[in-house]
Amino acid sequence: FPSHDIICTGDTMSPMPRYEYPDRVIRLLNHALGHGAVKTGFASYHWNIAPNCSNPYTVEKWGKTTTDAFHDRKGVPLVYLTIDTKCRKCTNCLRSRSNDWNRRAISEVKVAARTWFATFTIDPYHRYVVLSETRLRVPAFEMIERDRQFTEQVKTVNVEITKYLKRLRKETKVPFKYLIVAEKHKDGSPHFHGLFHEISPDHPLRKEVLQRQWKFGFTSFKLVTEPS
Repeated sequence: FPSHDIICTGDTMSPMPRYEYPDRVIRLLNHALGHGAVKTGFASYHWNIAPNCSNPYTVEKWGKTTTDAFHDRKGVPLVYLTIDTKCRKCTNCLRSRSNDWNRRAISEVKVAARTWFATFTIDPYHRYVVLSETRLRVPAFEMIERDRQFTEQVKTVNVEITKYLKRLRKETKVPFKYLIVAEKHKDGSPHFHGLFHEISPDHPLRKEVLQRQWKFGFTSFKLVTEPS
């Protein structure tokens, strides 16, 4: 697409057209064409970036042009790019996302000075606090499906995890990378596993500090000897 042809773009998923700079349209279309997009009409293209998704989410981007040949008789712009994206909720998407994070975690372990593997659990008192706060925030909490109950409890605990990370940074002044994931107990309540990657051997994270700064229950930390 010549740069002088395309003057704006929109997104049909938005209530009103959202205009962007022409170079953004060009970059998107050129990237799509270089990564499997196919032409489906005179000025329309389709790009499937969710080949394994069971329920892809479709977004249509459109570009308005200054070239008469790209308009119909009513002047409607005819530059379209339809994109099939991942739903991120089906079994295939969840499995793919898990594999991606697993590969990323392994690569981080390989380059880190040291990596701590962590388990965070919530004691009975704070478990009650989490349930109470979640019930206040989510109407009819007891009536929703169990998976969503778990998700909403995780959202509540995420606030404390953010505070935990801030306390670590404030006390240690040590740069580090981390990955924390939630896992469900048999009773539906969450606990968490994490990886803490030390960036420099000259700035280690001390186990005592990692454990002490968790205020919601119990922790377990051990050094990762090899990625698995």
